[in-house]
Amino acid sequence: MEEFLDVVRAFGRATLKVLIGVAVGFGVALLTMGIRSAGAADTWQYDEPPLPETFLGIGAGLLASAAMLILLFYVPWLGRNSERPKRDQGDSPPEIR
Repeated sequence: MEEFLDVVRAFGRATLKVLIGVAVGFGVALLTMGIRSAGAADTWQYDEPPLPETFLGIGAGLLASAAMLILLFYVPWLGRNSERPKRDQGDSPPEIR
């Protein structure tokens, strides 16, 4: 049962890493598009909403959500001890014959 829980935890951590990577990548892309096109008013000929500012807002929100995911899920694990007990130096490993 312990091995199954290890697999589920590893899958959850991998899913979380992918989610953070997607949020950061998409956020940086939208932020870059917003910054690049903010000065050129004729680039986007739409009345409402103004797209450069929308890209800036969504990109900043995605970067903030990725930062919060990192803080909530990775920072607490830095101080956590290992779950497996460590073997004393005086114990000898079992002999295999």
